[in-house]
Amino acid sequence: MNLKNSTILFYFFSVMLLFTACQQQIQEKTAPVLGLNEETLTKKISYMNSVIEDYPAVADYYFRRAVLNLEARKENLAQKDINQALLLDSTKASYYFVKAKIHEIRGEYKASLLAAQQAESKGFKEIDADMLMGKMSYYAKDYRNAGLYLDKVQEVLPELPEMRYFRGLTYFQTQDTANAIAYLNKAIELKKEYREAYRALVDLYSNYGAHKAAIRYSKAAIKNCEKVGSERDDASFYFSFGRSLWALRSYDSAIVLYSQAFELDSTIWQAGYQVAMYCINKKNYEKAEKYLTKVVLQKSDIENGDYLLAAIYEYHLKRLIDALKHYQRAANLDRQNLQIQADIRRIVKKIEYEEYRKSPQYMLDLLQKQKGTQLQQAVQKKDSL
Repeated sequence: MNLKNSTILFYFFSVMLLFTACQQQIQEKTAPVLGLNEETLTKKISYMNSVIEDYPAVADYYFRRAVLNLEARKENLAQKDINQALLLDSTKASYYFVKAKIHEIRGEYKASLLAAQQAESKGFKEIDADMLMGKMSYYAKDYRNAGLYLDKVQEVLPELPEMRYFRGLTYFQTQDTANAIAYLNKAIELKKEYREAYRALVDLYSNYGAHKAAIRYSKAAIKNCEKVGSERDDASFYFSFGRSLWALRSYDSAIVLYSQAFELDSTIWQAGYQVAMYCINKKNYEKAEKYLTKVVLQKSDIENGDYLLAAIYEYHLKRLIDALKHYQRAANLDRQNLQIQADIRRIVKKIEYEEYRKSPQYMLDLLQKQKGTQLQQAVQKKDSL
């Protein structure tokens, strides 16, 4: 998960103010600190590097560099610095909060929640901390606490899209569908390109079989989010759009959407598989082979994937070597399947026969057979006279 720019900058400036307040608490001689607007971010990090070289035992300097590295999207370096800061001074609540943010960015939600709880226990009382506790409690499936923290955020920042989004998710998990829909819609109203909120609503309506509503949100997401992020980010909406159309029995239209989804993001193998099955049903084996090949690359253990490819190669595209390769892969995935073993023996015989047909011996045997046939015909003709 990416840290929102506004949150980073807000916290970065508040942290720098905290630095100034903490200066008198540091007993060791300290170096002067650059002002916020005096140098670029890279130069600020470079400056802190030199400061730490001169004063390697000051926890606050590692903390400052961790914040800078966090803003520079260098989470690994930020984590190394905050760990060192905590090693030197484990009493600072703000250190634990930054540690929690780093874990959040890295998708380490359990560790983020623990660090956020430590920050809270040491007296860190900021709205960002409540937001973080709400999110991490949600990921920990502690929906009651998630709701409590998010409600605190709502009292202060009622127009925060992220709060509305996560509060909508917690309502959904507690079976309050009406509030879930209301909060997710509010998140989109506040931030029209909010992909995650659209996705949550699409999934919600799809789960309840309200496919026309799911289509409406899929279309809105494609329209409103196309200029934000990459085309690959939109692929899931094309897939969900296609899935809803399929549920409504608009099969041809669904396949168009599945194709678009798979072209944008081949990791959505389900879309490619649906297109392949559709093509097989329509006897378009060349197109089916194209899609199935890509699907198997993404999900090598998909049931019947290699077996279907082998059958297409053997019976329709006449590529026997490729057929054998995929029969063998299918056999490796299902070693107890006697039918696949029989298929391998058959295809081996076919390959051997094709190789024999290309050899000089085949021509010799063919000529010999023709001579034998001619001789037999001559004998029969003579006997008839």
